[in-house]
Amino acid sequence: RQYIGDGYPLCTDIPAQHFLKQGAKYRLLGSNPNPELLNDPNKIDWVDNWDRGSPKRLSLNFNSSALAAALCKGNVNDCQPSSIAILEQDIPCDGVECDVTEPRTFEVSPGIWFEYQRPPCVNLAFYKNPKTIFRNWYHDKVMCGNPESHDASTICCDATRPLSWGESAWRQELFGGERVDFQTAEARCDS
Repeated sequence: RQYIGDGYPLCTDIPAQHFLKQGAKYRLLGSNPNPELLNDPNKIDWVDNWDRGSPKRLSLNFNSSALAAALCKGNVNDCQPSSIAILEQDIPCDGVECDVTEPRTFEVSPGIWFEYQRPPCVNLAFYKNPKTIFRNWYHDKVMCGNPESHDASTICCDATRPLSWGESAWRQELFGGERVDFQTAEARCDS
């Protein structure tokens, strides 16, 4: 018997920093920082629901990032990107790359953006210790999330105050639309 997803790893089993491993795949977006393969907060949603500004974007350290150099074919100052790039070997993280669990889009050279394509994987429909994920502040759209998956962004709360819209909660993301596992979210809020 065969099932949908047979032959693919569980998404929770993809290794840490898989975006820096041999075979990691990237798509050139050009000057547009918005992802094409994933939903991402657009400016209207961001302004209406969060911090009254544009989503925070991720830029690599142009001077020292091995990832930026690999995607620019070795020269970030004169970047010659391919429309599709695949890492030929594992590379070390640099700066913010070391803290990101799974990037969406990022700038590798001034005005040149790439989107990371996570390898195909399977999420289980049932799992242990589910957590409630809220779509927005009004709690009218909720779902269960696997605490081991990158299912939600990080919103931290001041537990000493009653929660009202935005008053005692804040985003703790490295970039807009970032998704992390529950353990990462807890660690960021505790720091």
